[in-house]
Amino acid sequence: MIKSMTGFGSAKRKSELMELSVETKSLNHRFFDLKIKQFKEFFTADIIIRQETQKIIKRGKVDIFFDYKYINDEVGEFVVNKDKLGKIESFFNEIEKHFSNEISYSFSDILRFKDNFIVENYSWGEKEKSFFLSVVADAIKSLDEMRIKEGKFIEDLLVGYIKNLETILNDTEKIYIDERDRIRDNMKKKIVELLEDKTSEDNRLEQELFYYFEKVDIEEEISRLKSHFQQFKNILLKGGVVGRKLDFLAQEMFREVNTIASKSQNYSFIESVVEMKSEIEKIREQVQNIE
Repeated sequence: MIKSMTGFGSAKRKSELMELSVETKSLNHRFFDLKIKQFKEFFTADIIIRQETQKIIKRGKVDIFFDYKYINDEVGEFVVNKDKLGKIESFFNEIEKHFSNEISYSFSDILRFKDNFIVENYSWGEKEKSFFLSVVADAIKSLDEMRIKEGKFIEDLLVGYIKNLETILNDTEKIYIDERDRIRDNMKKKIVELLEDKTSEDNRLEQELFYYFEKVDIEEEISRLKSHFQQFKNILLKGGVVGRKLDFLAQEMFREVNTIASKSQNYSFIESVVEMKSEIEKIREQVQNIE
């Protein structure tokens, strides 16, 4: 089983205290990258969330968003911590005295420190923390299910592309065999001419043979492509975190096809090369989405 790196998940539940909604989304990324919209009641929970998320999601840029509403309107109301407010006021007064009243402060200046003296009238405990983390876990699970579903869709596409490549390569190999026989006949004639030509250099025959084997023969490229196709299918079958492996294989396929293109002596070869490049480009596009 392979997974896509793109997906969306959500979970919504209600407790005695609140109604909590969690949304998650993920996009392609080279590594695992998690961003959590700060949930101030549990600013330390991001460590737990990160650990639990990474057990399920290995690669991708993941964002988690929270939205909650207290069932009891009185819970969650903001109150003023008068002791802290008094300390902030004294702080500003001291500054004002230090500068001999040459500067003054306003209410807007004090509001800049509102997070220090305006607090909610309810503190969360273990029960609320457990509820909160369970909803997050449900949202991550929902995200993972979508990534698995998308991964299956991508896998089916990739299997189809590989089948197309195998068909094109088989046709190319048949064309090559016919072309090879034709060139071999021409080479035999050329060899006879060189042997009969008394003025020809001694190494001309070796040069002609070398040209054939190095510039025309594509048996090695065909063999390596077949091996790459089989490896690709084996990796898909094994599953797991395989995006980078598949991307590397796709690059190797492209390199072999380019080599075949450079040795093409037949229009049908060129046509086959174009078709194979098209299929490999589709593969390279899709593997970018795989975890």
